[in-house]
Amino acid sequence: MNPFKFLLLSGAGYLSLVMIFGSGGESSPESIVKVPQTVQIVPLTDEQIADRNAEIAQQIAEENATIYNEPAETSTTLPQLAQIDPDTKCQEWLPLAVEMGWPNRTEVLQTLGRVMWKESRCQAISVDSEWFNGHDYGLTQINEIHEEWLSEMGWTLEDMAIPSSNLRFAYLLWNAREEQGLCGWQPWSISC
Repeated sequence: MNPFKFLLLSGAGYLSLVMIFGSGGESSPESIVKVPQTVQIVPLTDEQIADRNAEIAQQIAEENATIYNEPAETSTTLPQLAQIDPDTKCQEWLPLAVEMGWPNRTEVLQTLGRVMWKESRCQAISVDSEWFNGHDYGLTQINEIHEEWLSEMGWTLEDMAIPSSNLRFAYLLWNAREEQGLCGWQPWSISC
């Protein structure tokens, strides 16, 4: 057979097969372009932070209601703070502190701001924090010596890195001493 005729018949056979079976109508997997998914992380707005803190406060109130058999009382708005010195440190945490039970009194809130500044520089220190010293947690640096009391309340030391939990426990610690006629600030080495 003539090589030219052989090539011509082979090409015609190939084209007829393509026409009969077609190309499948879909592109090959190699031609599909895959776009990588991206995630953008943006900081929370003040409103989102307030909403989150309100949710945490409600959860704590419900937990405490279960522990102490008291009705859960929560607020959806941040409380109006007592008049405090504009130079008071850690002011951003004071509305949450009042929600967690701290008295809305000038001298108490200013001292609490001083405690948070002294203990954590207003940082919710956790085990992942570069400032973690191995035994003190959160804004008010709740110490591991309170681990048994925390456990009785259903908390762990790691929970003390959560600002609302930390401020609630710090209030309970402060208030327990105050009710006994002792200086509530003594656990933070501040005299009354």
